[in-house]
Amino acid sequence: MINSSEQLNYEVELILNENLYKKKIITEDVYKKVNERLLKLIEIYKTKNKPINDSG
Repeated sequence: MINSSEQLNYEVELILNENLYKKKIITEDVYKKVNERLLKLIEIYKTKNKPINDSG
């Protein structure tokens, strides 16, 4: 689930990055670096808006 507009932007960038690589507009090295950065940012936004589970 997408929790914020920032996360949505990163998800769209991820798709764009993949398409640029498939069309050979960017190199594999650039693709991997950008992909890694975007996946980290997406994970941050996925966990950022989760409620804290305080069972103790």
